[in-house]
Amino acid sequence: MLMVVVLYLVCSISGLLLMKEGLNHTTLAFVRGVPFLAIGSQLDLRVVGGSALYLVSFLTWLFLLKKYDLSYIFPIITGLSYVGVLLVSYFTLAEKFNPPKLVGALLILVGVLLVFRNKI
Repeated sequence: MLMVVVLYLVCSISGLLLMKEGLNHTTLAFVRGVPFLAIGSQLDLRVVGGSALYLVSFLTWLFLLKKYDLSYIFPIITGLSYVGVLLVSYFTLAEKFNPPKLVGALLILVGVLLVFRNKI
């Protein structure tokens, strides 16, 4: 199970990071009130690659969801995803990291450990 969770986290967080980086170079336009991305003459490969990784994470999530109780796997995945995104955003996107976020991340990790402890 641990390897599947790690695969999910790597694909999900990497996919989100790539999409965020690629989308920073796009504009949002509206046609008849419907938003769409105006990317110009070519689609940013980071958006495409990030979407592909995010699709793999979704398929991995379906596997985990089928195999484990929702009340067990959901807090593990969401908690670790939040902490992972927080760290990756800090180191690669220069997003702010403050004491409340640190305390929150530590509390989330404690909660994940409590949920995960019987299955390790």
